[in-house]
Amino acid sequence: MQRMEFDQDNIRPVVEEEEDRLSRLPDEVIRNILSCIDMKFGVQTCLLSTRWKLVWTSIPCLKFSSWKFGCLQKFSEFVTNVLSKRNNQIQVSSINLVFSHRQDYCEVIVRKIANYAFSHNIQQLNVADDDTNRLHEFPACLFSSHSLKHFTLCNCSIKSPPTTPWDFPALTTLHLSYIVLMSNKTTKDSVHDNIFTKCVNLKDLTLEYFRLMGMKVFDIVAPRLSNLILIEGRNVKVVNVIAPQLENLTIIDTSLEYLNAPAGVSSLRYKCYSGPPLQLSKDGFHSLNQVNICCLGCYPVFEDARKIINILQELHSVKYLTLNVQIIECISSFPDYLSHLPSPFGNLICLNMDSHMNEDAYKVRMCSAARNFLFDNSPNATFTMDLPEETPGLAVTPIDWWRYVRKYTFTVSTAAIVDDSHVFKKTKKDKKKKEEKKLSRLDAVMVIQRAFRAYVIRRSQALCLLREQAVAKGEVLKDIWAC
Repeated sequence: MQRMEFDQDNIRPVVEEEEDRLSRLPDEVIRNILSCIDMKFGVQTCLLSTRWKLVWTSIPCLKFSSWKFGCLQKFSEFVTNVLSKRNNQIQVSSINLVFSHRQDYCEVIVRKIANYAFSHNIQQLNVADDDTNRLHEFPACLFSSHSLKHFTLCNCSIKSPPTTPWDFPALTTLHLSYIVLMSNKTTKDSVHDNIFTKCVNLKDLTLEYFRLMGMKVFDIVAPRLSNLILIEGRNVKVVNVIAPQLENLTIIDTSLEYLNAPAGVSSLRYKCYSGPPLQLSKDGFHSLNQVNICCLGCYPVFEDARKIINILQELHSVKYLTLNVQIIECISSFPDYLSHLPSPFGNLICLNMDSHMNEDAYKVRMCSAARNFLFDNSPNATFTMDLPEETPGLAVTPIDWWRYVRKYTFTVSTAAIVDDSHVFKKTKKDKKKKEEKKLSRLDAVMVIQRAFRAYVIRRSQALCLLREQAVAKGEVLKDIWAC
């Protein structure tokens, strides 16, 4: 790298050699750096120096994005040139292909990528589309590889069972998002031969923003599956999880009515924003350690309370249980019904009431029948909850509101309440705020918006001044060079 200085006597540039630390890095380090940027920019580094001329041909992680090209024809030619001129002595570890929402999907490019990737024993492949409203039917060659271990696919319509079975014997991680699973059978009652049958080593499966069409029952068959995540599934009625080694199960905002899961699950997280809670299989879970149930759409009506109680009865082996405020409020509304039910929890160590989604959590009262239902068979269990203290005089944002929290721990056996509020001590600055004028929440929001707007204006003015200085310096340099 060269550094230019000006001789004050002769008014001409003096070139001095400066150490080029970047070019002195080992080739492996440079290749890893270039793996973090798009392939188009990686190829452009060949213009930096003669040493960089062929560095891009040895990049192990290839990232292709169509939005950097004016049309798909140029993008297809670029992909072909990169794959054909790449140094095959350096193993390719991953390929990331993204189609821009401004351009159409091209099956030819997907075929090129898939054929090259699987012929070179790639281990990680990501194929996505920026436009989540478009669905594609990808070619069959994309779903057969004996070396692929991590596969991410977005915006796809998949038939189950597929016309050509998915053949991924080495696959361990599969992430499918914005997909539609369609029945490929004349009988729409059940789908037994599902797409995961030949993924014998699959351990982590994530279905995100998915929808079922023409199915009443969806089976997930994976003999070595240990982690399953279902996020925002629609038109989902019944899901049968046939995975003997499943340990962690997460279901978030999925319109699921019935779930049949293995009894050996140790961690369960269920969260629904609307609608009634799901129904679990009657076999129950035998070795639950942690369970987090959050039903924001349940109301103090008997039908919702009955379904929640049925879920709690199937979680009889849990040790650490977290329930949101709405659940406690719902079941406490029917003490007569709870009084006739035995407590299902024999191993309960701690029950936590999650109140972070409800500012009026301190108003919720747990009736004695609900307390007996939860703690009768676990007299040594503790009950923890976070309740808000009286907020300072000046209204604060929701983020600051949670600084003023009083934490209580209730020990069932001794009926003692321990105040842990010393963890959240107020500062002198907070006490001073009590003397200030009290603002409503709307007024506080307006104050924050005005402050942020003023900050943006000051920032813009500073950037304009810097730009003017840069332009002025450029003019000075032009005059010096002209001399």
